[in-house]
Amino acid sequence: MSSVIIVGGGIGGLCLAQGLAKAGIEFEVLEADAGPQIRGQGYRLRIDAMGQRALRQCLPPELFELFRASCAVSGPARFVDPQLSPLPGRQPENWRENAGAGQADGDLSADRQVLRDILSHGLAARIRWGRRAQGFERGGDGVVVHCADGAEHRAGLVVAADGLHSPLRRQWLPQAEPEAIGALNLYGKAALEGV
Repeated sequence: MSSVIIVGGGIGGLCLAQGLAKAGIEFEVLEADAGPQIRGQGYRLRIDAMGQRALRQCLPPELFELFRASCAVSGPARFVDPQLSPLPGRQPENWRENAGAGQADGDLSADRQVLRDILSHGLAARIRWGRRAQGFERGGDGVVVHCADGAEHRAGLVVAADGLHSPLRRQWLPQAEPEAIGALNLYGKAALEGV
């Protein structure tokens, strides 16, 4: 039995896993994806100062430096209404201009797949790919997580880091359904011709 089961091998779950590994705490990660490169991971994440401190605390120094080196310089975020008119005051107060633009304590722009790869480094033996958690039950000395493939995993503590549609969150807190806030993020990538 592991001390901790982390359900979800995304950015949050893997960051927690790195922190537990650094602290010497036994854990395993249950991830629904069949493997690390099975699907696209989205576009980029803006990592503010608090997120950078958390990554520095959880990651070994060489992985934290690799994370910093992998980040890109991006332009400032723009917030617009459906008619593409600027929405002043919508940007969170804690956002800073990009660190790569000369601001030492600025935000970083991380590629999600690269960040996931960095966060999973050294954890291969503890990640159970293809394990889609469906529910849990509490037992005398801990928790049992039931997976879609029939596997059961036991731990003293379970952390649900499996995202928006988490079946564990629905089971534990059925009244806490996510709500739409009326905002969308649009990102894009374009190939550079002739480079």
